[in-house]
Amino acid sequence: MLVSTPLFSAAWIVEGGDSIAGTSPSQGHASFAAAGVFWEKSLSRRVSARVEVFPAALFRERERPVRFGDSRRVNVAASAACVLGRYVIANSASPVFIEAGAGPFYAYGRPVPSGGTRANFFDQIGVAWKLARWEIHARYTHVSNFGFQGRNLNPGVSFFSAAIGYSLP
Repeated sequence: MLVSTPLFSAAWIVEGGDSIAGTSPSQGHASFAAAGVFWEKSLSRRVSARVEVFPAALFRERERPVRFGDSRRVNVAASAACVLGRYVIANSASPVFIEAGAGPFYAYGRPVPSGGTRANFFDQIGVAWKLARWEIHARYTHVSNFGFQGRNLNPGVSFFSAAIGYSLP
């Protein structure tokens, strides 16, 4: 049985991740943490639409791409949003979802990833488990500009990320 949800629900979400080795060798290691909110609308018994907004995200990455030599690590503030589609794959009292979506991403002060652009896309795909008001997510997250600035300015960076959310009453 699917846990009944209100017409439109809102909640807090915290997400963080570490870059996946080998996905962007020119970038080296990077990590991020983000805090935000989400709103979700059930479209049917198994499908829902969700908007996640992360006004405060912090990325820790190399100051410049590896091809330009060693560099120190820098912190970069950013904001992101993601529109996700969710599908219930295990219909029980504690449902399991698959989710996928994309949205805008903007880094303040300098590009993320280094050598890229400040305006990017924030893509996510993963699974989520809901237990009462709590949600636990495991996701693959990718940040890149989709080649809009040319192939050389699209290094991109991919993360394995985890998130935890709590629905408001």
